[in-house]
Amino acid sequence: MGKPRPAGHHLDGVVLVLLALLSLAPPARAGDVRPAARGLTAERERATTAVEKPTGLFSSASGGNMYAHPQLRGVLIRASWNSIEPSPGVFQLSTLAGQVATVKGQGRSWSLGIVAGGPGTPPWLMDSLGAPWISYTFREEPQRLPLFWSALVQERLRLLAVRLAEEFGEDPALKLVYVPQMTANGIEGHLQGVDMGLLAAAGYTDDLWVAAAKEAATSFADAFSQKALAFEVHDVNGGATVPSRILDDLWNDPRLGQRVGAGMWWISGRTDYQASLISVLAQFPGDVYGQVIGRSDQTNRFANGDYRTVFSQAREIGLRYLEPWEYEFGTGPNTANGAWDDTFRDFNEWADATTSPAVTWIVPSAARAAGAGGSRYSTELVIANVGTREAEVTLRFLGHDGDGRSGRLSTLSLGAGRSETVSDVLGTLFGETEAYGAILVSSGVSTLVVLAQTSTPQGGGTFGQSVPAFGAAERLTAGGSWSIAGIREDAGFRTNLVLASAAETETVVELRLVAEDGSTLATTSRTLPPLGMTQLTRVVRELGATGDVSGARLVLSTATPGASIAAYASVIDNATNDPRTLLPR
Repeated sequence: MGKPRPAGHHLDGVVLVLLALLSLAPPARAGDVRPAARGLTAERERATTAVEKPTGLFSSASGGNMYAHPQLRGVLIRASWNSIEPSPGVFQLSTLAGQVATVKGQGRSWSLGIVAGGPGTPPWLMDSLGAPWISYTFREEPQRLPLFWSALVQERLRLLAVRLAEEFGEDPALKLVYVPQMTANGIEGHLQGVDMGLLAAAGYTDDLWVAAAKEAATSFADAFSQKALAFEVHDVNGGATVPSRILDDLWNDPRLGQRVGAGMWWISGRTDYQASLISVLAQFPGDVYGQVIGRSDQTNRFANGDYRTVFSQAREIGLRYLEPWEYEFGTGPNTANGAWDDTFRDFNEWADATTSPAVTWIVPSAARAAGAGGSRYSTELVIANVGTREAEVTLRFLGHDGDGRSGRLSTLSLGAGRSETVSDVLGTLFGETEAYGAILVSSGVSTLVVLAQTSTPQGGGTFGQSVPAFGAAERLTAGGSWSIAGIREDAGFRTNLVLASAAETETVVELRLVAEDGSTLATTSRTLPPLGMTQLTRVVRELGATGDVSGARLVLSTATPGASIAAYASVIDNATNDPRTLLPR
């Protein structure tokens, strides 16, 4: 939400053509691209799952008469690990379940925060099971901090996640799960009061801390496989490097399907506290979930003493979800008594508009590569916003022949009625030096027109090919079929086929080559990785057909649930290397 980038249509044909020129045994020709190994694997332990992510205002706790507030969408419910697992493997969840029932009885959703760390971890973890720990003081109270990277600690966190998910994981009212941490207060990611020298003597390194954070988050993401999660971040070890690494690794891990976002439990409108981390969060491409640092009557905690700066900062950073304190939602004495009703309404409306389900387009191919005879192909991307609302657009470069979910991201804003042309898109937006593959474009605005053209300087001008982008309604889905007519393979022409998937799971595409007389010449199938792209160079031969073929058609179909396929073919003149686009129907 709030941090996407324009994207749009298609690039290819020509580009792919060039790439292949370099690797084909026969004289290289524009229009052919031979897939190159990228070292990516299509096998994943967990498939990406689309989940409902919360948007708007939740209260940081329950209380009083706040449920009458029209802008309240849910409540954060907290419990200490010690209270719900008083002895190893023995869980007491009735109190927590009662709190959930109260919130749901008021027609509201809920988020879950389990406190671990020093205040919330059960003593038996250290006293009975022997987990390693160090001592520290937090808010003038002596505490014991189990070592986050301990295998025993991680295993008990995993078992905790499994049991909680058994109880609450299927509840549609549960919208967000915070990852418990071995930190000073057990949810927030800070180590206030912890002597870093003592922690280092116990084995701390930045790498160990990052690995431990990722393991705990993965355990909770695996258990709550249908839920959004948040990992709260503060400066660690004197700066923002450690939390930045954690967030990036979690967001870009294809196994987690971009379900784990950032938590910011200290949003205040101020920029003089953890300034580097504020910058990290503003640049973070994933979801950000926040909690206001204090009550609105604690004016010293906010920029210029103005509570409204919280909401301005939330928009600047791109928070999709925010937890004011329960004080703000109540009426009567000792509450904000409606002081922020307009501010709350405006934020909910903004969050809804910014996080509306993304509309996607897929550009089956784009390139930045050298071709034969000193040619140099690149793809130009043109995006037009023909609507009346500013568009935030996200582009992800998916590459080729691998899982595209961890591809590089780029974003841009496009005003209503405006257009933007990005020359050499793979180099300009993604920093690629030599690459080709598909681009996934997404935006909360559906009014984009996108075009990609791949070309090379030649003969005093340029030479290339344009292919339209495929929106969701234009892609091949399960149970459907397409035909691409005009397939040719002989002395004069050759045909390449490009397949690209907008689905975040593996997709099997069935291919059948049909002759002019209706007979089947050959059949095969290809499995596309999640957000995968591949090119079948000389597709007639790839399917196993021999001899000259002219006037044939390719029939494409898929039975994979959730399939979303873009495809086109290029017929290339062997004498001139001129590519012609064949679109499916």
